[in-house]
Amino acid sequence: MLRIVIAIASDDFGHMLENQLNSEHSVVRCFDGNTALDLLLHLRPDVLLMDLSLPQRDGLSVLERCQDQLPELVIGVTSVTSDDVCRRAETLGITKLFLLPVDSDIFLSQLDVMLSKTTPGALTEDKLRRMIIHQLNKLSFKTNLIGYQQILVGIPLVMQDISIPMCKELYPQIARILNLASSRPIEHTIRTAIQDAWENGDKDLWQRYFPAQANREKPFPSNKQFFTAMANILSLH
Repeated sequence: MLRIVIAIASDDFGHMLENQLNSEHSVVRCFDGNTALDLLLHLRPDVLLMDLSLPQRDGLSVLERCQDQLPELVIGVTSVTSDDVCRRAETLGITKLFLLPVDSDIFLSQLDVMLSKTTPGALTEDKLRRMIIHQLNKLSFKTNLIGYQQILVGIPLVMQDISIPMCKELYPQIARILNLASSRPIEHTIRTAIQDAWENGDKDLWQRYFPAQANREKPFPSNKQFFTAMANILSLH
């Protein structure tokens, strides 16, 4: 049984979903963004079904406020078709975004497939990836830098083995996963991404994440220091 929050103001659509899911899952329904945020922070559901155009607080704002507590499965519905909304929805952790109006049979069929793959209370690869992206966004990493994708791949590997050797094991594993011809440039590209984020990001936030660097000649962390600190921070969640 999954814990599901339905945050949809539309009576017909929301009521239909509630009736379909109530028999097999624990379902809580709300009608505005403030209540949705409160439910996410306190109930810690496995699944969120949310309209992005909620009253009081819109859906994207709800997601921004609870990035560290997002469920494994986040399904959004919206009548807004702008590219900016779609990009923000993906960045903020929405697993699947449906455009309204949507055919009920198609929606329920796809929903059933996604629910069948969701494990109650589990930290899945997708959820961990969203958590990593959230932390990197907070630190002002640029997604267009080569090192960004390498860091996304590397952090889970370091979480599995905090003492993994960088050059001998971590970089070659990253190269294999990303199908790179060589692991030699990886140290430099990751280093470039870290330095760029430090130079353009919030210095107070960086010093809170990496307090040991505050009084050193090089104020931004080395690759190893960065991976170790991020793995420890994410492990706390």
